Amino acid sequence: MTLCEKAGFKPRVVQEANGVIAIVGLVASGIGISILPESVKSVALEGVVYRRLRDPDAVVPLMLAFRESENPVAVSHFLAHVRKAVVSQA
Repeated sequence: MTLCEKAGFKPRVVQEANGVIAIVGLVASGIGISILPESVKSVALEGVVYRRLRDPDAVVPLMLAFRESENPVAVSHFLAHVRKAVVSQA
């Protein structure tokens, strides 16, 4: 909502959906627009166009949860890969 307000409009919410496929389906049927993660652009439906947002505030923090008691070697390797990927994206 904040991104919309910064862009100068207030959306009129007429339908909500939880699943990504359902959301893209609503957009494809002409019901409206949605702000989605970039990974969703692989869901190709006729009539749906994906555009990158230019607003630097258009980000959502990525959270990582794990149980410390579960295979600490595998967890530490995975965390190292995640940290490397995050640094390369910055």
